[in-house]
Amino acid sequence: PSSLISLPYIDGSLSTVSDDKTNSLAQIETSLEDRDDRTPTLVETLENDCDNEKIIDKSSDEFNTPMRELMKELYDHREKKVEDCDINTPSDSDSPVHVLTISMIPDSDGRFGFNVKGGHDQNCPVLVSRVAPDTPADNATPIKLHEGDQVLAINGTEVAGLKHKEVVELIRSTKDLGPDSKLILSIRPNLYHKRNLQDNIEILNNDKVYQPSKASVNDYSGDEEEIYDEPPLPTLESSMMELFEGLQDDSITIQFELHVYFVIKSLRHRFNDCFLIDDSTRVLLKECNSGDYINASFVTMKIETSGVINRYIATQGPLKRTTSDFWQMVWEQQSTIIVMVTPLVEDGRKKCFKYWPDENQTIVVNDLLDLTLETCQDREAFLERKFKMIDPENKKTHYVTHLQYLAWPDQGVPDDNKDFFKLICKVRELRAENPESPVIVHCSAGIGRTGVLILMETGICLIEANEPVFPLDLVRQMRNQRAMLIQTSNQFRFVCEALFQVHNDNLVKPLEKYKN
Repeated sequence: PSSLISLPYIDGSLSTVSDDKTNSLAQIETSLEDRDDRTPTLVETLENDCDNEKIIDKSSDEFNTPMRELMKELYDHREKKVEDCDINTPSDSDSPVHVLTISMIPDSDGRFGFNVKGGHDQNCPVLVSRVAPDTPADNATPIKLHEGDQVLAINGTEVAGLKHKEVVELIRSTKDLGPDSKLILSIRPNLYHKRNLQDNIEILNNDKVYQPSKASVNDYSGDEEEIYDEPPLPTLESSMMELFEGLQDDSITIQFELHVYFVIKSLRHRFNDCFLIDDSTRVLLKECNSGDYINASFVTMKIETSGVINRYIATQGPLKRTTSDFWQMVWEQQSTIIVMVTPLVEDGRKKCFKYWPDENQTIVVNDLLDLTLETCQDREAFLERKFKMIDPENKKTHYVTHLQYLAWPDQGVPDDNKDFFKLICKVRELRAENPESPVIVHCSAGIGRTGVLILMETGICLIEANEPVFPLDLVRQMRNQRAMLIQTSNQFRFVCEALFQVHNDNLVKPLEKYKN
């Protein structure tokens, strides 16, 4: 296997140039005399840095190693902590959720009142998709069955490796065991959606009637044949109630950790070609001497009701030798906002290179662009810088606002939700001036704190559109575009608390045109 990239620490700040601009960033990057002797690997960073904020860079000595092999080794290292077993097996002892055994007796028609989805042929664990009220499943012992519970075994037969049709047939075969037959399920409870369907119905004051299916025994449409009327659509208020309860008992954090656990196992067991770098969303440099690669991904979050489309570029914090690439990306993408959610130094460790000049100084990017820092203002919770970029040859000018968030403690989350909310408001204010331009967001690795900002702004936009907010679903959507956005349960819980607070305190509320 390929060796992991060593990542040197680099001291010093970006040098400035005189009016004749005889120096350039390309020349500056060749000087590495200020390197620290310590060169931690990516794996060391995973174990020691809660943000995993180390950078894979194309200028490293080992960059010729194929990226996918590097990512595979990274995941293999993380999976050493996870037992070698199928995703559906009850022997998954490392899971944060215990396996429970429940039983139920079929009704007079031989039905149990729940649907399942998934199976080996669908590349998905077997999950309970629906539970009808006042049915055997709803009255199972010792606890009722819930939507989202994972089925591990049916009457002692493990479902790992079974196709969906075989799972359904195994459930139905219980009624053929005799009048006193019981359906015994080994399940892993879904703690995030811990309220069952009937609880949701009572909250929404909307009655539901269980109806046996008229489908034939041979009709397999993805769920077990027992069906009932569609539940009412979730609302903003019901999602906030669910968010509050998940925060109260910490089930929302457990569900996030469980999601991460299954993602890593699924990468190993089902999607062997899926790694951290996704070429379909990767930003490509167009005119760069060092090639088209930069560790940056397009992330697009759309709000259906309002039609708002928030465009981001999530990227790593620039290294000294990738600073030219970073500013080249800013120019090519015509980004007008850069949000930096990491300090330069954290707990004595370098987290990001100072990739901008001092105030009223100019540097040259790739011998093509002049970059000048015009102003820097202290906004208490963050610094606001104004940059001017000029292409002298084509006589083009581009302005960029740089927001650096300061109130983020070492290895943690912001101390004050409201300070972070102020940063989000500033980002939205600037975005409104040029909504088509992608907002560039970076921390150190461009996944942990970067994901926090993207999730927070998306949740605020959903509240304004009077749409329900389900943070874990949003994380899945974000990770489909850049892997591992929102790295820790601590970060995830912080966003959930912040979203609940801004809604509960009426700092953000539905706009008039979206109110029912």
